[in-house]
Amino acid sequence: MLTVRQLSAFLRYEQAKAAPSEKTARETTDAVKSTEDAIERATDAVTRTEDAIDRTTDAIADTKAAIQKTHEIIEKTHQVIEKTHQVIEKTQTEIVKQGQILSSFTLVTTVFLPLSFFASVMYLPVGDASIF
Repeated sequence: MLTVRQLSAFLRYEQAKAAPSEKTARETTDAVKSTEDAIERATDAVTRTEDAIDRTTDAIADTKAAIQKTHEIIEKTHQVIEKTHQVIEKTQTEIVKQGQILSSFTLVTTVFLPLSFFASVMYLPVGDASIF
């Protein structure tokens, strides 16, 4: 059987063994501090990541808006190009018409100008010097 003295010594030994030493308390405090610092760094990293996500989301929204505006500009440009083609075709038709008219005028002039000149020369009085 155990004596009271042995039991008391055993209990003191168990209490001493169970009680943290100063070194263990410092190690535990340091570990808790390191854990708190790591949690704070992780929280900061999460906050920075959330900020980066917000900025990226805003940039994506801005890019989508810019793409939409670009599509609108491209569509308007296509419309302007189509109208320009129509005007060019109309202008070409007018130029061909005017070319045909000038060809006709040139032909008429080529025929009638020498006749007119010849008629004027023939009408001149040759023998009468009184006109000078």
